[in-house]
Amino acid sequence: MTLNCAWLRQNLAYDCRPVRTVNGEPALEIGTPFSFADGTAIVFYLVEQGSHAIISDNGDTLTHLQSVGLDPFNRRRETAIRNILSPFGVALEASGEIRTLGPMGTSQHMVATYISSLLALANQERSWLGIPEPVNNFADEVEHYLRLWKPSEEAIRHPKVRGISRHEYTFDFSFGGELIDVVTPSHQATGGLMRKLGDVLSAPGERHRIRVVIDDRDDFERAETEKQIIGSMASAMLFSSLTKVANRQSVH
Repeated sequence: MTLNCAWLRQNLAYDCRPVRTVNGEPALEIGTPFSFADGTAIVFYLVEQGSHAIISDNGDTLTHLQSVGLDPFNRRRETAIRNILSPFGVALEASGEIRTLGPMGTSQHMVATYISSLLALANQERSWLGIPEPVNNFADEVEHYLRLWKPSEEAIRHPKVRGISRHEYTFDFSFGGELIDVVTPSHQATGGLMRKLGDVLSAPGERHRIRVVIDDRDDFERAETEKQIIGSMASAMLFSSLTKVANRQSVH
């Protein structure tokens, strides 16, 4: 198997261009739709070495953290970064490069888990900077796993739909023929969402298919309760369920 941009565009719809490493080796530079707290794009590189593939950020992530005032090289933060990356099978090298290595046949799964590791680190960056994690940051992760789950579908951000009241509502995505919203589990969020769903679903014309992804990473029981409520009006799924089906898809 020879790496090229075609399968990345087909399976994940990411930006991709051929480049050369500092050693002159052919590589792919992959731009994702995700970003760090200040809007810096998350980019990484895929290099073919014999029967294996290497994925690397070329040291860009730690350089970024340093540029926003977070010293990634002090012992405590460096340990934290290694602990964040480790569950994904991704390593922080002594050079500051974040990388992973695996057989060429697992490249698609490697890319998926590598992006997941950088998104986890981006979440931690927000915590270090004292920035509350917004729903939009969670939406980046949901989009990532939606693309893995159904790679042939296109994710369109922020589609607008009118309800029976003529009020215009914005959803997080249009994906696979569904309107998709992401929520954190709380009575307030669910209450507002249910009013929105009632208005949109009561509008004349074709009935919209709506899916809601609920963040269950911090409070599974609360998320499960809100899922039951939301499920009375729309397809509702926990974020953990989305990651499971997406990861099963990326392995095949």
